[in-house]
Amino acid sequence: MGKPKNGKKPADSAQSAAPAQGAEPKAEKEYKDNSFKLGLKHTGAAALEVGALVVTEKPVMKIILKSDEPSQAELQQWVDRFAALDPNSRDRIMELAAHQKAVSHGALAKIVGKRGEQLQEKLKIPEGVKMEDAWELMLVLESNSVEFEMKGGMYLSVLCLGISHLKHSCSPNALLGMGKEAGTIELRALKPIAPGDEVTVSYLGEPDLMVPTSERQAYLKKRWQFRCVCERCGAPDMLRAFKCPKVNCKGLVYANSAGDGMEACIECGKDLAPQQTQDFFRAEANCKKHHDELKTELLKAAGSLQMAVEARNGDGLASASEVAISTLSKAVHIYTTNRQVDPSHYAIAGLATAAASPNSRPMRRLASK
Repeated sequence: MGKPKNGKKPADSAQSAAPAQGAEPKAEKEYKDNSFKLGLKHTGAAALEVGALVVTEKPVMKIILKSDEPSQAELQQWVDRFAALDPNSRDRIMELAAHQKAVSHGALAKIVGKRGEQLQEKLKIPEGVKMEDAWELMLVLESNSVEFEMKGGMYLSVLCLGISHLKHSCSPNALLGMGKEAGTIELRALKPIAPGDEVTVSYLGEPDLMVPTSERQAYLKKRWQFRCVCERCGAPDMLRAFKCPKVNCKGLVYANSAGDGMEACIECGKDLAPQQTQDFFRAEANCKKHHDELKTELLKAAGSLQMAVEARNGDGLASASEVAISTLSKAVHIYTTNRQVDPSHYAIAGLATAAASPNSRPMRRLASK
């Protein structure tokens, strides 16, 4: 699995924050939890308000990617940039947390193999760089580099020595973004952060945060090779909401964090019988079966409506409206025939989000899904 480097001295480039020691590593074949990263804590004397600057940092390396997956030529750029760094910067990059093998279906494994079997064949290792260091660099980049989408469909990919220690949370209290000062990356508070609190970010884009716990967990394991143990992942799954079956109760029943059962009603405390749980999951499956198709249709309809309005195209607006109304009618039919599912359930609420936000673009990381 992974190779935490918690025994080494952590990088300290990020200002006003200090790394916190992670947990002892587990067996290699097991998925580690978020502690494979050292973490960063707010060490200031005063609490940080929403929007406050937590840290700012200049990347130690950065390149421009032509797509959201690095190519062989772009991996070569990383190695060449690494070779040009001073010895101290190289050493600090090697201290960053990394796994012992690449993500199975990620860009790195596709190009040079899960364990770097084709590294020497595919990349030219610069003079003064050891083969094992070049492979370690690739693993560090896969776990720590962050991408920001740019105009023209390209991405700025950066590696920061301090910010790389940040742990993931599905309910983060901070957000990474481009800094006001050219060439810098900023970390700003999404929630109030008290002195001593750990600062966390989401490795997932916004759309991926709006899916059930089991799906987030599966993707995090597949992409970053760890098991998320954040507070949200340990709580009832608020995105999978159902109506309490008790007569006259307006409470909600949520799926449990494992995704294979139901919690008691939050209003009356009623526990569902096994048959009721099966019926609820069956209704949920009916909604989910059409969710992706309807979401795609709504995204297209919303985009067409927006373009027609901007172009003042009456015929286009009428046509797009018909498509939108037809799609919404399908969604209403699905909901009315599966009444156990509450409108706040992600499979229903997500359709409204799709209709309202056709142009949302989340931040991306080094490897794609």
